[in-house]
Amino acid sequence: MKPKTAEVRNLLERGLKAGDKRERVDEVLKNAGIVYEYDRFQNRYQSTITDSSCGPYQAISVYVYFDASGKMSSVEIFESHTGL
Repeated sequence: MKPKTAEVRNLLERGLKAGDKRERVDEVLKNAGIVYEYDRFQNRYQSTITDSSCGPYQAISVYVYFDASGKMSSVEIFESHTGL
């Protein structure tokens, strides 16, 4: 079963803090089993986690932002709706 939004939020809030290096963020996301990609235009990692227990068109969106020096600046985790 895939994680719920609150579980993902708790996991990342416990594992990450502002100023963490990219390598630390990689480690936390990989250990959590979160598949992500890098968006160079937004300077962030992003992931969409589908959760079948929430419904077929709902997902958990995760955005991890970095500052100009490559350190983590913030994390956004929220429920989103997906289309076909």
